[in-house]
Amino acid sequence: MRLIDADPSLASRPDVGSGVSDRARSLWQCELSDLSQGDLAFCLRQGIGVAHLAPLAIGALTVEPLLEAELYPGDLLTSLLHAEAHYGLGSDTASDLAEICSVALTGAESIQEIVVPAAAAFVASRAGT
Repeated sequence: MRLIDADPSLASRPDVGSGVSDRARSLWQCELSDLSQGDLAFCLRQGIGVAHLAPLAIGALTVEPLLEAELYPGDLLTSLLHAEAHYGLGSDTASDLAEICSVALTGAESIQEIVVPAAAAFVASRAGT
């Protein structure tokens, strides 16, 4: 299935010559399976094909909840949370998202409690070298 088939409203979106509209138009003919993780994140943020793309994002996030799609670690998860808040997700997808968020929060807590202090101590120990 192509992105335009998943979201026919793409055809009626105005071409305003912005980076966002240019990118959306460049993805129209892409098969959903050919979209990069960055493309998934972009489309979810823009509300493009959410019903079809959210399950693809869930699949990737199940493996790596804080996956960096294109901008920063966790950006695909953030994009999916944005899509849920602004466009809604089906109940099964929302349940899967809740599970992924729980795993991500546990990972973030470990980073905050273990990695951040260790990294800060290392940087401080190197300050004079």
